[in-house]
Amino acid sequence: MCGITGFWKHTSLPREEALYLSDMVKRLHHRGPDGYGYHVDNERGLGMAHARLSIIDLETGEQPLYSPDNQRVLTVNGEFYDYKRIRTELRLEGFRFRTKSDSEIALPLYRKYGLDFVEHLRGEFAFALFDQEQERLILVRDRFGIKPLFYHLGPKGFYFGSEIKALFGHPDIPRRFSKEGILHQLMHTMVPGSSAFENIHALKPGHLLVIQIRGKSFELHEHCYWDVDFPRETDRDLSRSPEHHIREVQEKLL
Repeated sequence: MCGITGFWKHTSLPREEALYLSDMVKRLHHRGPDGYGYHVDNERGLGMAHARLSIIDLETGEQPLYSPDNQRVLTVNGEFYDYKRIRTELRLEGFRFRTKSDSEIALPLYRKYGLDFVEHLRGEFAFALFDQEQERLILVRDRFGIKPLFYHLGPKGFYFGSEIKALFGHPDIPRRFSKEGILHQLMHTMVPGSSAFENIHALKPGHLLVIQIRGKSFELHEHCYWDVDFPRETDRDLSRSPEHHIREVQEKLL
């Protein structure tokens, strides 16, 4: 279990924003007690931070992670399954890696497939990827929402974190309860995308959120990349061999 947090603002960052980012990630210490990592781009108004729990690649797995050309920045909470196979296939295609971390496979997959890269990821994860070439921030949550990820869009910028308490480390975040959110909590009813606080949202399971600056405001585009879809009897493909279905199960579950 790790923790991620950060923000993207309309304007360049004053000095105190680095202190706010530090406070935000320190509130996730219980999720990642093995150290903090930061990426701050003052000119773009971007700050990203990571609280690390070391499990895979203990020596070189610090985050944020960077693409070989330093045009993409990634911070991940969670684990990607079958990463060794994916990593090997990407290396054979010419992609280079800086670490042995499972998290790093998201960078070349994004380079290869664009936003469709999430369809090639399996596991339990929530992550943020900033693409400097496209000038966009991408938040992704795993198919079943095992790993949490919250966000807030305010008049001064966009903020995200593994827990709401990380968002509250920044003074721009309002602390007002949502009547509907509290009601849902008391009823033990989980409404996807909601939280107990006004204007603080949970990224839905199986979704990615693309954030871009248009003029003086942010535009958010949410995409559902996966949903529970039980096949019907008529959907069966009898033309496939048993070996094909065995390989499919091995690829997705083993």
